[in-house]
Amino acid sequence: MGHKFSLIKDVQIQKFYDLVGQVVKMHQSMDFLELYITDYTTNALLYDHLSPEDQVKLGVEGVDGDPFGHIANQDQQKWPGPYGRMTLRIELQAPHSYWANNNVKVNDFVLLQNVRIKMSSLSKLEANIWQDRLEPDRIQVRILKVSSQPEVEAILKRKEAYWERRPKAVDDEVQDETSNAAKKRKKKNKKQQQKQAQAEKETRTPQKKTAGLVIANQHGMQGSHKRSFQGSLIDEIINNPFLMNKTPSGVERQLPFINMKCRARVRVVDFYPDTLEDFSRSLDDPTYNDTASDDEDPIGLDSQGPRGWEWNFFLRVEDAKPPPGTKATQMTLLVVAEDAEFLLKLDATDLRKDPKTLANLREKLFIVWGDLEERKTAAAAQPPRDTSRDDDEPPEIAASSVAFDCCIKEYGVKLGEENVKTDSKDLNGGWMRMHRMYGTTIM
Repeated sequence: MGHKFSLIKDVQIQKFYDLVGQVVKMHQSMDFLELYITDYTTNALLYDHLSPEDQVKLGVEGVDGDPFGHIANQDQQKWPGPYGRMTLRIELQAPHSYWANNNVKVNDFVLLQNVRIKMSSLSKLEANIWQDRLEPDRIQVRILKVSSQPEVEAILKRKEAYWERRPKAVDDEVQDETSNAAKKRKKKNKKQQQKQAQAEKETRTPQKKTAGLVIANQHGMQGSHKRSFQGSLIDEIINNPFLMNKTPSGVERQLPFINMKCRARVRVVDFYPDTLEDFSRSLDDPTYNDTASDDEDPIGLDSQGPRGWEWNFFLRVEDAKPPPGTKATQMTLLVVAEDAEFLLKLDATDLRKDPKTLANLREKLFIVWGDLEERKTAAAAQPPRDTSRDDDEPPEIAASSVAFDCCIKEYGVKLGEENVKTDSKDLNGGWMRMHRMYGTTIM
């Protein structure tokens, strides 16, 4: 282990460590993978996961981490232990999240390098692992074999001692519930995989004709998201029934958005900004990037000189194959930063001074939207419409774009925090509902 190796009980805020622990839980969030690990040591600043008997005493039985029952109407698994302040929540950002999502599973022992310890909004210890700026493709997560590391053997001894002290009858009950829930999920996942396999088999021939866009993760492993998400229609995403939520008291309320990920088969019908030269934005432009240049640096590098450019554009998409007798529903997808880099396989630059990258961008996007750019340019060159005449229809700019599968994540933006273009006028509680493309690349 490196010189920064530490037990969870000894970590301190705003310092970096190498940690070894056993994975207790994994959860794919909006922009990162949440990894919960334990080495069976206690830190007083960690979140306190209540044991089943303590939940009964305090009258807060239910899902651990949800004391107010906000998600009591959803299928949730009880916390498997260890209980108390022994588990550290770590946010893995890309590329670590992509690798871990495809390789790490619950109960694995892992080595996590360069883990930054911080304080959460609830004044509890948590951590994150960011992309290494010097080595962007370096993965700082490793799976350890049980017999290969003394740190793992030490964890196993502490684990055995911990569970020997626990009330066996209570833990057996929890494990039975966990096992039953796991069996149900496994059966459900198997059905979903069979359904997905059949759908892919049926669409294999047309996909060959429109080769170019595939779902893949940032290490080129095609189909990694296909295993996780079933295809949805845009109308189903926009009119998600789970936006209507019931409180524990039975009162219905409209949620402004849902943190979720899904997959849809779409085609591009429009884009914004109108010119490709504006598809990248300068990080030195205060009208675009309001983050101070001296913000915290995860690896202690000074932020000197120009801060570079970032992709930021929108694609208007519609269902590639709407249900018979219905009109295709449309939505706007934000394509930004690393998700745009993954889509285009191009680094953002000043496109007005970089004709080579601009040409490559145009060639890449032609695969996505066909002759849409040419039609849009031609439509803009036509004389203004006479809005006083009912028969003066707007120019047709529908493109011969291909159908492709893309991953979509929904999230909320606090009004005023981002300068965004969106169709949504429902700013429930000051939140703007957003949809963003991710995990899709042009091969």
